[in-house]
Amino acid sequence: MMRKQEIIIRERIASKKNSKQVYCRGNRPIVTASSAYKKFRDRALSQIATQFDGEVLCGPLSVSYIFHIKGNYDIDIDNAIASVNDVLQDAGVIEDDAMIEDIVLTKKRNGFEEWATYVTIIEK
Repeated sequence: MMRKQEIIIRERIASKKNSKQVYCRGNRPIVTASSAYKKFRDRALSQIATQFDGEVLCGPLSVSYIFHIKGNYDIDIDNAIASVNDVLQDAGVIEDDAMIEDIVLTKKRNGFEEWATYVTIIEK
């Protein structure tokens, strides 16, 4: 039986991989996600918690992303997908983003007043 989960994230997506912070502890460098990504992650997790039915989708998965871009901004779509997938995995919506086999992507830049990412996940 196919299962479906729809999630809306109303935040500006912050890139996890291009926004790392490096600290030194003694002679050892410590690499962490940026404060912008941590803020995005915390807010997204809170929003997902109110929408998630609690049943982890284990795959194989088909995922549709619709990105509404605020104003005249733009985003790097590869980084946006990676950040959204990481948050979906952290929230327990999907077991592993490696299970994603199909992606449908729409990026809309029509001067939206607010950021929004609509994600539909189907477990095949």
